[in-house]
Amino acid sequence: MFATESPRNSIFRSGARYVLLGLSAFVILGLLVIFMPERLAFWSDFRAGNRIISSVESFKRVHNRLPASLEEMKIEEESVYYCKTKTEGQYIVWFATSLDESKTFDSRTGKWSDFGEVCGD
Repeated sequence: MFATESPRNSIFRSGARYVLLGLSAFVILGLLVIFMPERLAFWSDFRAGNRIISSVESFKRVHNRLPASLEEMKIEEESVYYCKTKTEGQYIVWFATSLDESKTFDSRTGKWSDFGEVCGD
């Protein structure tokens, strides 16, 4: 019964299936890197930004105003930024995703977006 194995079975019993499996895994990982969702690619920045948003909202509830800066809330963050807008009670949190692009959280909408208001004097 075993003496009449087809050539196909003997190929897959050899190392060819491991090569095929490794090649498939490599292709799948490559596609994941190329088409990775931004939330996954920048998860640590989104996480830091959401912590800042939570801290700003807590500060606002306690002091009935927005903090002037992250330092006022005793937060030292190097990659995520915060500023008050000229409109009373509104603020922006943002971080850079590339040289000319950023993700911005606007307190008016309560959402992260690709575009947002620029903080200035």
